[in-house]
Amino acid sequence: MKPIVTLLSSLIFSLIVTSCKLQQAETELIIDSGTSISHVPVEFSLQTSIIDGRMVFVGVGGEIDGVINPDLIVQPGKAVHLIITNKDGIPHDLLIPDLNIQVPLISGNGATTGVNFALRENQVGTYSYFCTVSGHRQAGMEGKLIVVEP
Repeated sequence: MKPIVTLLSSLIFSLIVTSCKLQQAETELIIDSGTSISHVPVEFSLQTSIIDGRMVFVGVGGEIDGVINPDLIVQPGKAVHLIITNKDGIPHDLLIPDLNIQVPLISGNGATTGVNFALRENQVGTYSYFCTVSGHRQAGMEGKLIVVEP
């Protein structure tokens, strides 16, 4: 019986150590063509809404909380996690065309989706984001992703 307990204890210890090593690796920097990209993502959360007759994205949390079509400000070399939550039950998506970033179409109140991407050092600038569903951009669903030097 004692050898089985020892074996089980060793296996559990190995799993714990391996898990800790995996979590640590997710926060390290990688080098990609000479550019450091942080694996700890900057997270932006947006909800879809209709306010004063306009279709909009509304920021959730942090500095963008409650801001309509907020400027999403991030530094180059950062990983970004962009989350969209449907709060009006109308189908929506989000596109940042100049960076070739697309958040998938969501429909149904409460549906959530997102996308992860990394910004390189040479991508400093201002990029439009908007919903590509016909008429939604014209109805007000447009904002800016601003990549600024630290």
